[in-house]
Amino acid sequence: MADSWSAVKEVTPRQPEEATEAILVVEAEDEKANGRIGKGSRIVGTLRFEGSVRIYGEVEGEIIAVDAVIVRRGGRVTGDVRASRVVIEGDATADVRADRVEIGPTGRLLGNVVAPRLVIHEGAIFEGSCGMAEAAHPAEASSPRAVTQTKPASEPLPLAS
Repeated sequence: MADSWSAVKEVTPRQPEEATEAILVVEAEDEKANGRIGKGSRIVGTLRFEGSVRIYGEVEGEIIAVDAVIVRRGGRVTGDVRASRVVIEGDATADVRADRVEIGPTGRLLGNVVAPRLVIHEGAIFEGSCGMAEAAHPAEASSPRAVTQTKPASEPLPLAS
């Protein structure tokens, strides 16, 4: 069976492209404007981002981003997510509030969604409820970089390989 991620394509904001069923449109990574939680990382607490954040590791708590929260394949989120856009390609057990929520072919969302636009790709898993009300925009982050409030974890969670 062919890997469905061969259909994922990253484009720059200057070259907008219409999303189709086979293509997830995600802006190109920009280390100056976007945060990144790397594979093997585990963060517990509240994270605020002025731009976007890509999650390859594990986050437990609340994530607030002015632009996008992208949970990449292998990434895991547990808690609440508020952003303009949320793309889930990994696992999320969360309540999500956004203007647009997209669950990719390998994405799994267990929780509630409040978003006027919801896209669920073939192969995705969504268990929860969805309200189509307008999502409130996340509060502006106080600084251009992430502000993290952490608390000690009682025991580490296993990471996806």
